[in-house]
Amino acid sequence: MGVLLGIVHWIIALPLLGFTLVTIVPVGLFLLFGALIPAAIAKSKDRSFWLWYAYGVNLWIVALIHALVLSRPPQRVIVEYRDRPETD
Repeated sequence: MGVLLGIVHWIIALPLLGFTLVTIVPVGLFLLFGALIPAAIAKSKDRSFWLWYAYGVNLWIVALIHALVLSRPPQRVIVEYRDRPETD
C-alpha cells in the first residue's frame, strides 16, 4: 500500500511542478528501482525489506541516509535455567 501511495504521490506532484511525461517516467523508474538500495541495506541489518522499500519509494534520500546510519536491532538473549541440585 505504501508503494502505491508513493507512486500516486509522484504522479500527482510532478505535473504540478511543471514536469512532463518524458521526465516523469524516468523519475518514477528511478524511485521504483532506487528504493531497492535502502531496502537492501536495511535487510542486511536484519530489518524488513518491504517496509524499507515502501519508505524508499516515498522518501528516497531520507531512507538511504537512515539505512546507512541504522544499527542492528539488539539480539534477544535466551537464558536457560537448569535445575539446581537440591541441597539438604
